[in-house]
Order: sequence, then C-alpha cells, then structure tokens
Amino acid sequence: MMNYSFCYFKPITYLIYDLDGLLLGTKTLYQKVNQIIAQRYGKTCDLSVKAKMAGRRIKE
Repeated sequence: MMNYSFCYFKPITYLIYDLDGLLLGTKTLYQKVNQIIAQRYGKTCDLSVKAKMAGRRIKE
C-alpha cells in the first residue's frame, strides 16, 4: 500500500456540469465513445442516429 501523506490537495469548492459540451468542448469525445460502444454490439452511432434521439425522453 502506498503512502500518499506527502500529497496536498485543496478541498473541492466548485463542480462544473457541462452536459451539452459548451464549456469544455466534449462533443467530439462523446461521439467517439458512443461509436466505440455501438461497434462492440455490431451497430453504428452516427449523426443520423443522434438526430433521431435528440430531444427525446428515455421512454420514447
């Protein structure tokens, strides 16, 4: 077991929720991850699929 007593971290005071990728530009990463997961199941997850899902509720 490693001893991390030499590390000093400041307490977390803020948390950013960037679910639409506006602040952190995560859209490209999100699309790549979705495509990788879809490929594992023999599917594709391109922009046409995303367009069908956009704005829908989970049960739709």
